This record gives sequence, C-alpha cells and structure tokens, in this order.
Amino acid sequence: MYQPGGGDSGSCDQLTAIHPSNLALVANLDRSSDYTPRRVREQRAYRLAMTGGGAGVVAVVTGVLAILGIVPFIIPVLAVVIAVICGLLFQRAVSKR
Repeated sequence: MYQPGGGDSGSCDQLTAIHPSNLALVANLDRSSDYTPRRVREQRAYRLAMTGGGAGVVAVVTGVLAILGIVPFIIPVLAVVIAVICGLLFQRAVSKR
C-alpha cells in the first residue's frame, strides 16, 4: 500500500507497507460510546420543554395563590427551580456540539 510521505525522494513509485496494527485502529469505526441517536436527543429535548413549561405555569399560578395566602411560597419556588433546571438542560440538549 502507498503511504504518503513514505519515500525520501517524494516520488510515487516507492510503496511502503502500512503496519497491520494501524489497520486494526482504522478498521474500528464504530460509533463512540457517548453517541446518542438523534431521535433520543429530540425526545429528551421535547420532554424537557414540556416539563419546564409546565413547571413555569405552575410557578405563576401558585405564585399568585401564594400572594393571596392560599398556598405556601415553597411551591412556586420549587416550580421555578424545576423550570430553570429544565430550561438549562433543554438549552444544552439543543446546542451545537
């Protein structure tokens, strides 16, 4: 097999053998272990958007109810925390790698 830069004169008539251990590395073209299929990433982003949006609605409604004294303030605070976490994870899921 021809190996670019294998000869000292730079001519193409010199062929050098590629070591078999290098061929084994090239032949292993499996996807890396951190690969997540696109469909799975889309579903994760959709679920994060729905959960974050729902938590935002809960935060607003219970915030108004907490101001009126009907529910404790911890509920809208937790809902806001959940909405922010989902928003950050959503942003991370849809950003370019």
